[in-house]
Amino acid sequence: MTHPWNVLESWALRQPEHPALIEGERVITYDALHRQVGAIGARLRARGLMPGQRLAVALPNGIPFILAYLGAFHAGLTLIPLNPDAPPEALDQLLALSRPHFFLRSEHLALLTDEPSGERLPFVAEQPEIGAIFFTSGTTGTPKGVCHDVGTLIDNVRAFNEMVGLGNGCRMLHVLPMFYMAGFLNTVLSPLVAGGAVVIAPRFTPQTALAFWKPAMAGAIDTAWLTPTMLAMLTRLYRESAVSNWCREHLTRLFVGTAPLPATVRDAFADRFGVAPLESYGMTEVLLTATHLPGVAGAAASAGKLLPGVIMEADGGQDEENHPELKIVTPYRMKGYWVAPEEPLISGFGRSFSTGDCGYVDEAGYLHITGRLKDLIIRGGVNVSPRAVEEVLLRHPAIAELCVLGMPHTMLGEEVAAWIVLKPDCPEEVARRELPEFARRHLVADAAPTLWRFVAALPRNATGKVVKQALRTS
Repeated sequence: MTHPWNVLESWALRQPEHPALIEGERVITYDALHRQVGAIGARLRARGLMPGQRLAVALPNGIPFILAYLGAFHAGLTLIPLNPDAPPEALDQLLALSRPHFFLRSEHLALLTDEPSGERLPFVAEQPEIGAIFFTSGTTGTPKGVCHDVGTLIDNVRAFNEMVGLGNGCRMLHVLPMFYMAGFLNTVLSPLVAGGAVVIAPRFTPQTALAFWKPAMAGAIDTAWLTPTMLAMLTRLYRESAVSNWCREHLTRLFVGTAPLPATVRDAFADRFGVAPLESYGMTEVLLTATHLPGVAGAAASAGKLLPGVIMEADGGQDEENHPELKIVTPYRMKGYWVAPEEPLISGFGRSFSTGDCGYVDEAGYLHITGRLKDLIIRGGVNVSPRAVEEVLLRHPAIAELCVLGMPHTMLGEEVAAWIVLKPDCPEEVARRELPEFARRHLVADAAPTLWRFVAALPRNATGKVVKQALRTS
């Protein structure tokens, strides 16, 4: 099994002075990172933590969080990254589920101090079956602990890096939450396995978005991972030619994931900044699965091509366009879902993993996601795809963001409801008059929303996904 220590050691020997982590003025080279992670692993073991025991970590984004990841792997621990901003009740729930042997928080930062060992300390040979447990929100609202071994994580990003040409010259911007999969796998592990640098900027929020490009430029990034919401917000906020010119010259790869990328958002960003967003597809359970390639023109409406070794099968239920559910056969599958320390993992797999997404792979090998089984609105017996409705409505110039859901209806079973965030220059009274007519012109009758709600912002969780239950109960 490939281990992060082998990767770090290799790069530390080959390019000791090459930057590995950059946060503002602070730069940690590969040699320093290699030595420091060894020292942290030794400190964790000195606290009595034994290989295979569980270490929960809840820290703000920054170098210490990355050091906690790598130090835990060095010590042979199972890492459980948690949201440091979660309400106490939510944290207590996850701690009760995982029962860590130690909970590392901001008051324990001394364990992660920048005092690398003078010697290169070997990692613990006794590695756990589960290297990390990533908790996801789950469709039922109950957190699901997705368990992976570290070797699978590394193999996945290595295959991704080779596919997209990510090498040791890359400088990856990091603005995603570090406690969830994309904030570690995509934006920390991927560049480190490539031998590149992680440029850590403030975590993306509506407030930090106003200064988004400053740390990106200062860190001389050439690669970034963002979400569709981030793209939409940056397109609205920035009109300066200096930013657009810089992006055209320096930003060679812009990957987009965690949610479907609407065509209007993709095209507007590309027009504004001169960089084509590269949509990807993945899930916590099966890691990175498909992506578009830099400089390769492909099916724009797709989620890209599958990684080598990944097979997408079509089976099961169908969406409103009669596309079947997609099931993944992959070497990058999770070990299983966490239940409790004394309980066996729930596999979640037979031969394949059911994604809940519907779609197909075209003759050129591009993956198309056409809908999601659980998100379907069934209006009077007719299936309606929320995503398809959103794509149409986003063409209206008044809409900044929206979310389409099914709401209970006494006669029809469900009706189509749209929550709308308007652009600042569009009065609500104008939108109330124009949008229903726009929907009637561009959508079939069953898909046109009958319930319109205008909100200042869509409720989102820490990973940027819309909290649909909050909309339904608002």
